[in-house]
Amino acid sequence: MAEMMHTEIVQYLKLGLFVDTALPSPQCEEPIDVSFMHRSFCAAGLPLRRPKNVLDPYARNDGRFSLTISPQRLMLPDGGWCDIGVPWGPKGRLLIVWATSQALDPSRRVGDRWLEIGRIDEWLSEVGIAPNSRSRTETKDMIFRLAFSQFTMIMKQSGSTFFKSDRMFERGAFHDNSLTDYASGNLNRIAWPVGLELSQVAYERFTTNSIPIPTARLAKISHNAMAIDVFLYLCYRLPLIGPGDSEMLTWRSMASQFGSIRGASPTRFRDAF
Repeated sequence: MAEMMHTEIVQYLKLGLFVDTALPSPQCEEPIDVSFMHRSFCAAGLPLRRPKNVLDPYARNDGRFSLTISPQRLMLPDGGWCDIGVPWGPKGRLLIVWATSQALDPSRRVGDRWLEIGRIDEWLSEVGIAPNSRSRTETKDMIFRLAFSQFTMIMKQSGSTFFKSDRMFERGAFHDNSLTDYASGNLNRIAWPVGLELSQVAYERFTTNSIPIPTARLAKISHNAMAIDVFLYLCYRLPLIGPGDSEMLTWRSMASQFGSIRGASPTRFRDAF
């Protein structure tokens, strides 16, 4: 009995960030113009809007499972503090799509987790983000937020509660004074990071549990976080519905899936939707 319990605990502690063991793999053909997104982000997502307080965490739960995205307060080498909030909005979502697509690039050496940020400009144009100074500044802000945020999952299963904390990136290289400029709010002075390295967990999940996303269609909604969430969810769910079958979605389930206001009623969500 003790051995069985140990085996079960190990199984659940192996739950990595960006994985949802309840989601079966969709069977679908990949179009030529394609990006990728990990399945769990099609179900969990990020905040739709900027949190009121930079150090506010973001959390979602369904009674059995919870995901908390935590911001960070970091001390810099000069003794100053740098507050980095959680990623949010459309650009935060698109950057996760970009990172997943980079991990799955067929020209990438197997096991290579290092992402060169300099390659992102062309892709941003492909998904509908204009390469102007404002969009670049906003995108850099989201890169910093994704680089330092911590993701913690808590799951209740078989009479026990399990937790797992991970990060999307485990190391990176910034240009001199970038973190100091970020801390002081001088985002327009920040250069693109030299590069970021995916955590081993994120890399494994991205390369084994992702779904194809039509890049050209994603570009048409790249300005709208809610539209991106719905689109990604449909990219995941529709291939799982067999020919001639259907699936009923209630406003209550959609409010739980996509609602950004905790405790909002299905009616309130429907009016906003």
